[in-house]
Amino acid sequence: MKELISVPQYGSRIRAMLFANTKEEMYFDVQKQIDDLTIAFTSLKDDFRLHYILGVALSIGNYLNGTGVKGGAWGFKLDTL
Repeated sequence: MKELISVPQYGSRIRAMLFANTKEEMYFDVQKQIDDLTIAFTSLKDDFRLHYILGVALSIGNYLNGTGVKGGAWGFKLDTL
């Protein structure tokens, strides 16, 4: 242990060795999370029921804005999003 402490920058070297041993595992963990997010976003993008609900909410919001006190504040269509 005494000899280990005498090595210059031993802390940095140990951290580098630990990273070298775990970098592949970290990569696969991050890659799995990216794949999960991609699947989730694709599911949301392709869900026609969600599109319909958002379209109804947008239509109601546009109607309320267009007929408000200031009037004429019509919004946009869901396709433009």
